[in-house]
Amino acid sequence: MTDERPHLLVLDSDAESLALTQQVFRRRYQTSGAKSAEEALEVLSRDQGTAIFLINDRPPELNGARLLRQVANLAPWTIRILITDGKDLDTIIEAVAAGVIHQYVKRPWIPEEIQKILDDISIFQRLYLQNEELVAELRRKNALLEDNERFLEVTVEQRTRELRDTITELQLTQATLVHTAKMASLWQLVSGLAHELNNPVASIQGNVDFLRDMLVELAALFILGTEDPGSSEVNRTALLSQRLATFFTTYQREDIFEILDGLLSASGRIHQLVSDLRKFSHLDQAEYKLTSIDDDLRTTATLLLPHRTGVEVHLDLNVERPTCVFPAHLNQVFHHVLRNALEAVGDRGEIWITSKDLGQHLSISIRDNGPGICRDHLDRIFDPFFTTKQPGKGAGLGLTVSHSLIEMHEGTITVTCPAGGGTEVLIVLPFRYETPPLDPGEQQPSEPCS
Repeated sequence: MTDERPHLLVLDSDAESLALTQQVFRRRYQTSGAKSAEEALEVLSRDQGTAIFLINDRPPELNGARLLRQVANLAPWTIRILITDGKDLDTIIEAVAAGVIHQYVKRPWIPEEIQKILDDISIFQRLYLQNEELVAELRRKNALLEDNERFLEVTVEQRTRELRDTITELQLTQATLVHTAKMASLWQLVSGLAHELNNPVASIQGNVDFLRDMLVELAALFILGTEDPGSSEVNRTALLSQRLATFFTTYQREDIFEILDGLLSASGRIHQLVSDLRKFSHLDQAEYKLTSIDDDLRTTATLLLPHRTGVEVHLDLNVERPTCVFPAHLNQVFHHVLRNALEAVGDRGEIWITSKDLGQHLSISIRDNGPGICRDHLDRIFDPFFTTKQPGKGAGLGLTVSHSLIEMHEGTITVTCPAGGGTEVLIVLPFRYETPPLDPGEQQPSEPCS
């Protein structure tokens, strides 16, 4: 086990006095002794960890004050105490004033007196060393500041260029983030729509198989009706009529029309889902254009909500006027917010989607009756990568991207937890009919919205 006690070096030419002094302080210190100045200096130069130097200058040849000057130069970190008989006191006091000696003690001395001095000096020394460190750090920082000022004067143009490059890189990163988030939204929608598409596709497959079997059997009736070339036309016709009557007894005409209606309904459902998905993504028209906000809200809700039978959705849409926006970006925002609301209510709950015409602005409110958001989290809700979801359930970018897209439209988005519970996301956008704001990662369109 490492001995953590400070190291005390005692210099005394008297062997008995040296041993006694070491014995007195051994409990609190690691002690070593020296009988001559040369031996003491050798120990100090060899052992850089010596913390305290105690010298008994009883023999005049030791000349303690002068020796301690050498010690102060060789080991300035040590606490230096001189035990003296009081002769040549003026020289000793001058040495104390100069910092060569920290303190002196007149003989006869007692251990408690020296220990009190050591304790006091240790505290002072600690403060002194801390102060020296702070002064050195201040000097270093001042020197660094001066260097930086000189460097700044020389490299302003270079820094400005680097800043421009950084801004350009951030704009590209933002555009990539928006695009990535949009692709993630589309992927989530596609995953959800797979279930919705499966039902009409399965219906079509089953009905087509049934119709194929029926048509195969019907074709076989006509082939059988021509097998006997020797029979008269009348007989063949009668036989065919009889077989057809049997066929339609097996396959009721109502069943056939019901199958056809089912095919039309299933194909219509697929067409509607694809149309809604196309409207949501605006794959064919990603530009800034006049758009019905209410239609886009309905489309997004239709794509996200049909398979959530336990969730009741209340639509109260009152924005009849179209406005110029980037539809694909707003639908991305609606998707993020609605998906968060769905995850909040779980398998059973209610969601209210409300839009209002406020004159120069329009508002969109999406509210749920889920458990709400902790108030401590509301201030960080738009921070990149901040999420309250379980690991693997979200990257914490949905609301960050949404905030960026709404700001790009010169609008606002806020999240609150009403007193009655749940969460409300409020989006406010200006009505626009002309030049758009700049779309992240795209060039400013030269023509007005039309």
